[in-house]
Amino acid sequence: MRKVFALLVLAGAALLAAAGGASGQQQGVWNIITRPMFEKMLSHRRDSPCEGAFYTYDAFIEAASKSPGFGTTGNDETRKRELAAFFGQTSHETTDRLPGDTAG
Repeated sequence: MRKVFALLVLAGAALLAAAGGASGQQQGVWNIITRPMFEKMLSHRRDSPCEGAFYTYDAFIEAASKSPGFGTTGNDETRKRELAAFFGQTSHETTDRLPGDTAG
């Protein structure tokens, strides 16, 4: 199940990299990561192996807004690449771990 989750998040990151946006405008992360996109990319976060729905869209947007420049610097392509890398790294670090796993 965790591998499926990881693949879905990475697929979402690929979709994100290809997604359209408003060129040349400095906009918030929410202009690229919409609520429906977030829900689709993290559709398994409520599954029992994930220990509940700890991460919400609103929490993500709030955290992103407290990190100046995160997903808001550069052109649309750069912003999308940064956000795709964030979700790819997050997926890598939070999947395929079992209780007691000490792997780095």
